[in-house]
This record gives sequence, structure tokens and C-alpha cells, in this order.
Amino acid sequence: MLTIIFFLIIMLGLLINKSKLIRKLQYICIFIVFVFNSWSQDDATYQRIYTGYYGKSHEPGFDFICKLCFDSGISYETFKIVYVSVAVFLLLFALNKIFKESGNDAYSLILLYPLLPLVELLRQLLAIAIITCGIAWYFSREKENIKNKIILALIIFLGATFHYSVLFFLILLLISEKTPQKNTYIQIIVITLVSIFIFNASLFRTFLRLLFASDKVSSWFDSANRIGLGIFIVFAFHIISFFIYDFTYRAYFAKVNNNDGTTESVKRLSKRIYSLNVYSFMLFGFYTYNMEFFSRLYIVILILNCFHISVMAKKVKTNNMLILRSFQLAFHITMFVFFCRPFNDSGIMSMILRNNSLFP
Repeated sequence: MLTIIFFLIIMLGLLINKSKLIRKLQYICIFIVFVFNSWSQDDATYQRIYTGYYGKSHEPGFDFICKLCFDSGISYETFKIVYVSVAVFLLLFALNKIFKESGNDAYSLILLYPLLPLVELLRQLLAIAIITCGIAWYFSREKENIKNKIILALIIFLGATFHYSVLFFLILLLISEKTPQKNTYIQIIVITLVSIFIFNASLFRTFLRLLFASDKVSSWFDSANRIGLGIFIVFAFHIISFFIYDFTYRAYFAKVNNNDGTTESVKRLSKRIYSLNVYSFMLFGFYTYNMEFFSRLYIVILILNCFHISVMAKKVKTNNMLILRSFQLAFHITMFVFFCRPFNDSGIMSMILRNNSLFP
């Protein structure tokens, strides 16, 4: 039953882009899928962490909340419902605040991917929600002064206490608002190759081990985690996603230069998202160690891309844009099939939608 509702909501969001009723149904669908999920392949691990069986071997923020709730006599099942409810509320609140002009299509696309896999990633879910709230707050400010940058840095560090990977977004404090040049693709190739070289250097590996002093961080560099040529699959997805954003971005700014209706905060955000896309390729050095862990970081960028493309596409109504939007839909469907394995009974999608306490 939930599977039918899930795909019906996605279809309605794609077909009826401006309906507030559909938007509310999308919120409800996301809430039900996340909060009342009764299956996760990591549930046993999270339950051991919650009861203290594993000790303090994970991010300190998650450990602290687990210990606080466990010592208060709250069951793991109740903890999970409240924890996920807070994370989903924060994420939806931030997306609605930062992308007021986005259509229902954005929610439908991220429901296909990358939102669905986050159902079973508790630490990553709250980290992403916190970071998204930080970005929403930061770009609602009139000025990017030192005070606001310090507050954003603190929000990023807070998110990192639930998942270290979001420390990457500290780069938001450094990148400028300059319009990207036409040689951006050459920059991407250079950044990627240099990052792979640097991150494979023994000095860098030693530095990370000393910085985090964590068995988990050390495990990133074990030979068992290396994935060889598999990184090129993720690299291809990154390139395609960036191409879609790049095309929309350039068409958008060619139009809004003479459009006073576009707010400065929207322009600033679009440029920063563009820069995040470019600098995210720096992470491919990490991917040579553990693709599954570090590819989760790109979830945030893909969500931002999806929503801002929806905003920009509203002001760029051309045949080329219609073709690109169709290509974007095909891209998300491909990622959904590849990562969520909908035709596999033991795939992420099947297990999540078949195991829900409201729709057993």
C-alpha cells in the first residue's frame, strides 16, 4: 500500500508543480516513510550504540544524545521516532525557507534519490538537516560578515558531531561569489587529479589519523575499503549532476541580469551552490578509500542542486530547458534504480516501503 502511495505522490508532484495541497501531501509522505520506518540494515548497530554496548566509538553528538535518552529510560524505538521526527522537521523547514520559489517537482525528485536511502542513515540524516538549516539561515542574512560566518562555522561543527563528512561545508566560508569561468571543466579535472594524489599520500593519511584519533577514520584507509575503478561510477553521476546545474545556471543568469525581481540572496546562493559542485570534486581522493562513506556527503549538494534548479527553471522557459528537465528526471530515475534497487526484494526501496509501522 505504501509503495503505491509513494509513487502516486511522486507522480502528482511532477505533474502538478504549484499545488500547495500536493506539497502538503509530499511532506506527509516523507514524514511517514522516515518516522515510521521499522526496518534498517543498521538498526542492530544503532541499538548497540544506544545501549552503550559499543562504547563511544562514533560521533560525539550522536553518542551524547543516545546516552542522555538511554539514561532517561527511553526505549530505542521511542528514541528513533523522536530523533527522526526532529531531523525530518528541520530538513523540510530549511528547504521550505531557503527555496520558497521551488516547485513540487523538487520534492518528487529528491524522494526518488537521494532522500530515500537516508531513511536508514540516522547520523547522516540529522547532520544533513543541521547543515541545511545553517545554509538557509546564512543566506537569509543581508551581509556575510565575520559574525555570521562564525555562527555558520559553529552550525557546521555541530552537524559534524553527528557525521564528520559535513566538515566539507566549511568551504562555504572561503569561496567567493564570482561567476564561474568557461574553463570550469578543466578546473574540475585538475582539482580531481590533484586531490587523488594528495589524499593517497602517506603524510595526509597520518595527519587524519592524528586529527580524529578514531578507529573508524583509520578504517577508511584499510585496503579492504578500496574500491578500485568503482569510483568512476560515482564520478559519472557527479559530472552529470554538475552538467545539469551548469546549463541551468548559465541560462538563468543570462536572463536575470535584466530582471530586478530576483533577490540578491537567491543570486548569492546559486553561485555558492555552483562553487560547491566544483569543489566537491576534491573529495574524489577520499573516494579511493571508501566510496560508500564519502559519497554520502554529495547527498547535500544533490538536494541543493535539485531545489535550486527548480527555482531557476521557473524563470528560464525555453525548449532547451524542457529537454534538460526531462534529462534531469531521467537522471534521478537512473540513480534511484542504481542505488535503491527497486526491482530487488531485498533492495533499499523494497525493504523501506514494505516495513512501515503505519502501513504493515
